[in-house]
Amino acid sequence: MKIINDIKGIFAEFKELGELSRQFKAQLDELQAQLPDDNRNISDLKISIDKFNFKNRPHLERISQAQESMRAVLGKSQADQ
Repeated sequence: MKIINDIKGIFAEFKELGELSRQFKAQLDELQAQLPDDNRNISDLKISIDKFNFKNRPHLERISQAQESMRAVLGKSQADQ
């Protein structure tokens, strides 16, 4: 009887393994179906960031120039004192 019960247990485990394998495949298929959308969203986000940086670059350059001018004036006024 022990051998028969062991064999039944092995068959039950194989059946469960088969079911888990089918669930895994279904989840993998779902994930693969979602990847193109995610890649498209990432690409759109990168494009938006590039546009944002392109639009802000002139402003940031002017700010840097203004900071350099202020430092030069402050340095000159401190040297004169």
